[in-house]
Amino acid sequence: MIRNGILFIYLLTIFSLHSHAKGLQYNLKDLEILESQGSYAEFINHAKDIRPSERNRHWKTLLTNSSIGLLNKYIKNKDYSLAAHNKVEELARWTELKSDEFFQLKRNSYQYIFFRNCFATQNSKCLELTKTYWNTSNKDIDTAYKLVQLLKGFKPSFNSWYMTKYIVRSKVSNFYCHKEIILNEILHQLHQQQRPNLINRDCLNSIKERLSVILEDPQSLYFTDVLKLFRENQLVNEERLDYYLSLYFLQTPRKGDLLNEAWARIQAISQDEPRRLSLVRKLLKKEPLPGRIFSFKGNDSYETFSKHFAISIPEYMDKYGKTCINYMSGAKRFPRGNPTLECRNLFDKVGNRPWVNQSLKLQYSAVKKY
Repeated sequence: MIRNGILFIYLLTIFSLHSHAKGLQYNLKDLEILESQGSYAEFINHAKDIRPSERNRHWKTLLTNSSIGLLNKYIKNKDYSLAAHNKVEELARWTELKSDEFFQLKRNSYQYIFFRNCFATQNSKCLELTKTYWNTSNKDIDTAYKLVQLLKGFKPSFNSWYMTKYIVRSKVSNFYCHKEIILNEILHQLHQQQRPNLINRDCLNSIKERLSVILEDPQSLYFTDVLKLFRENQLVNEERLDYYLSLYFLQTPRKGDLLNEAWARIQAISQDEPRRLSLVRKLLKKEPLPGRIFSFKGNDSYETFSKHFAISIPEYMDKYGKTCINYMSGAKRFPRGNPTLECRNLFDKVGNRPWVNQSLKLQYSAVKKY
C-alpha cells in the first residue's frame, strides 16, 4: 500500500512537471511580442520552442533581429564580460546564424572589443578564446588583421598564421600584406614551410619591392627563402640572378646547393664579357663594396672562393682594389666611410697571386706605409 502511494506521488510529480513545461512553450505570436518589446534574451531562450517544421522565413527574421538586438544591448551597456562573450558564441553556433551575414558582422565588432579588453588584462586564456572564436567565424579579413595586431601586441612570438593565412590569400590581400606585422609573419612562414602558394599573387606583387631589399643582403635569415619565392614566381631574370648569386658568393657562401649554383654561374659569367661587365656595374653600386670572403680566415675553402671569383671576374677585383687605394690615399672622398672594408685582408692574401693588377699591388704597398 505504501509502495503504491509512493509510485502515485512520483507519477503525479512527473505529470505536473510535464504540464508545467508545456505551459511555458512560446508560440510565434509570443516571440513577435518579445522581439517588438526588445526582450531579446527571453526571445532567444524560447526561439526553439517553435517546431523545426514551423521555423519559416518570418521566424528566421525575428531570430536575426533579436540576436543582433542582444548584441547591441551588450555594446550599449559595455557588457564585455566572459558570460556575454559565451552567450554570443553560443548563438554563433546556431545553424540559422552561422550564415547570417548581419549577425556575423555584429558579432565580429563585439568580439574584437571583447578581445581588446581581454588582452589588456594580460590573461593568457585570451589566446585560446581567440582561436576558438576564429574557427567558427566568417573569416572577415579586417577583423583578422585587427586581431593579429592584438595577438602580436600581447605575445610577439605567438604564431598567428591560422588567421594571417586568410589575409594573404584574400581578394584584398594587397591592402594588408605590405603592413609590417603581416610581412613579418609571411617571412617567418616562408622560412618555416618552404611551400608554394603560401600567399596569392596580389599579395606578392604588393611586397616584392620590400622583399627585393632582402635580396640585397645575403646575410639576411630570409635571403634564400625570398630568392626561392622569386624564382618560383618568375620575378627574377637571369641578369638579376647573376647579381644575387654573386653577391651571395662574395658575402656569405654556405655549403649547399645554392653555393654550388653560385660557383657554376660565376664560372659561366667569366666566359661572357658583356655579362661579366654588367655584373661588375651592379656590384660597384653597393656601398660598401661586397667582399666578406676576403676577410675569412682559418678555412682553405674561403681562399678557394676568393681565388675562383678573382680569376673569373678580374674587372671587379681591380675596381675593388682601386677604390681601396683611392680611399686610403685620400684621392677621393667617401662620405659614408670606408667603401672596401676587407681591402687589407684582400691584399694580405694576394701576395704573388694574380688576383689584382700588379700596378695596384704596388700602389697599395705605397699608401699602406702611411
